[in-house]
Amino acid sequence: MVPQKGQVIELVTKAHSENRRIVAPLVGFPGCDITGFSIKVAQQNHGVHFACIKALVDLLQPDIAFMMMDLSVEANALGLPVRFPIDESSTVERHPVETLDDLQRYRRVNILQDSRIQSYIKTVEMMAMGLPKDVLKCAYVIGPLTLAGLLCSAEQVALDSILNPQILHALCEFATDIIQDYAGALINSGADLICIVEPTGAILGRSSSVISAASTSNTLLRATSTPR
Repeated sequence: MVPQKGQVIELVTKAHSENRRIVAPLVGFPGCDITGFSIKVAQQNHGVHFACIKALVDLLQPDIAFMMMDLSVEANALGLPVRFPIDESSTVERHPVETLDDLQRYRRVNILQDSRIQSYIKTVEMMAMGLPKDVLKCAYVIGPLTLAGLLCSAEQVALDSILNPQILHALCEFATDIIQDYAGALINSGADLICIVEPTGAILGRSSSVISAASTSNTLLRATSTPR
């Protein structure tokens, strides 16, 4: 999780002085139950998305509020096929990258011009303006290994980590560049924290090639830690 350090220290100090734990519930979709909107609408409409988050903040009164987690949004912005169930999170249906040459068509895409990416950016703007000032606002981005897995499949990432580590590293470098643009836009829109979600990294373990590929996450961390 990438913080704006001063605000986090202030939050920790305040909670300690009040002899309590920091309240940071990792919830988003339950806001749909409170407001009566579907997950599909909330993932595509920034006004509904914000209404769900605000309902949760009003109910739980947390120290940190999280936007809804969506591990398909960056892949969707690149043009990967994504399925949108009514009351479940969206999922990537197919992994079209078979060779590094296949990445060339995706390098031409500016994901910040994607409508769903813009919806999430606008949700963060509304959180920054519409939630209490003492509540830190946290946004999610996908991790480089996980985006690489969506591009070519998690199974292929696992194979490449053993047989073709140079291919995995190139995929992660591409993914990092994509994520970095999105994370920067979220920070500029008012996110106090960026949570990098990397489930594929946890699955693959600590092989040397995975650790090397995961070094791209450190690049992402350094970039998103730059003060606004």
